[in-house]
Amino acid sequence: GDGTTDDTAKITLAINNASNVYLPTGSYKLSTKIDLTGKSVTIYGDGAKLGRANYSPKTVIISPDSDYAFKTTFPSNCYFKRLSFSGNGIDEMAGTCEECDFISTDRGIYYVRGRVTTCYFKCDNYGIYQAVDSTISNCIFDECGTAISLHGNDNRIINNRIDWNNLGIELTGASYNTIESNLFDRQTTYAITLDNASLYNNITGNLFERNLVNHISGAIWNTTINSNKFVKKPITDGDPSSEQQPNTAFAFTEFRNSNLVGNEIYAEKVNDTGIDLSITSTIKGNIVNGYDTDQIRVKIGDVTIAAGADGNAQATWSALKSSILIFANGSHFKLKCLEIIQGSNYVWYNGSNVIKNVVYDKYYNINITLHNGTADSATYNVYAIFDTINIFRINFGS
Repeated sequence: GDGTTDDTAKITLAINNASNVYLPTGSYKLSTKIDLTGKSVTIYGDGAKLGRANYSPKTVIISPDSDYAFKTTFPSNCYFKRLSFSGNGIDEMAGTCEECDFISTDRGIYYVRGRVTTCYFKCDNYGIYQAVDSTISNCIFDECGTAISLHGNDNRIINNRIDWNNLGIELTGASYNTIESNLFDRQTTYAITLDNASLYNNITGNLFERNLVNHISGAIWNTTINSNKFVKKPITDGDPSSEQQPNTAFAFTEFRNSNLVGNEIYAEKVNDTGIDLSITSTIKGNIVNGYDTDQIRVKIGDVTIAAGADGNAQATWSALKSSILIFANGSHFKLKCLEIIQGSNYVWYNGSNVIKNVVYDKYYNINITLHNGTADSATYNVYAIFDTINIFRINFGS
């Protein structure tokens, strides 16, 4: 444990003769990777830094040059606790890893099949490269190339802090995964990316802050994006860069058989490309820049009409769109109804004898003809109620 003596043989001897191996405070240098395949052993130390400032780890494993410290293959069930790995950490990790540091020039953990919790990752390449049937929770991923790369199925990524990485989580051929209650902040590219071989994933209840290119990108197939907050973070520390955020929230190249439901989205644009939704996709209950995208009330104008006469309220799409979503080319809407107000009285579209005619084209240039059937002149306030807003029909970048 002096940081220079090769401790590989002594640690291997302990592992071969005990189910619990304790490494007290010190730095343990390994010259070769220790293979734990077929063993069920607990290896624990006195503590790791866990990302805390001005705090030194107590038990440090110095990994072999260009290799990992340990390897354990499923169905082995090993337990690593309170260790700090200097260099690449664990090649394959079947079991549990808790309260460990991974400070690596390449990868913290190459492959996980088990549970990783309350760990700290600061890895030049990948924090965790692959996972299957695993839970990754309550960890901090800080200044990694990619925090987590999922190439497997049935994982739960829950309650982690994922910030200041190049990329947060990438899903490549990874399906049936749950990404829930995580904080994504200050990725220099994307918080989450998916390819079109990643199916049936659930992204729910996460907080997305200052991810600089897009919050979520890629092909969305059979995936639910539900109850997330994509927010603008105010400057609280006097640093103008604290307010940085993506101009466009998403970079979806496809959106098939998927759901975007109940999210709060703040961005100048929601998506940069034109997306054809499959018939089974759902986009509803989202709030975009403070507007409810399931029902938006927009004022058409005020019309004063003489007794027994007709009058017109008109609006062009270019005027309406700035009031609705502040998008470059607007969106695809469905006009739900019209709302006519005379003083404190509401007159709705259906069954109204005030509304004489409504004409609007596919671009929502609207012309409403009103009839004043009273003996006096009257002023009517005219509103349009839109719903079923599909925010991905239009190519916003054109």
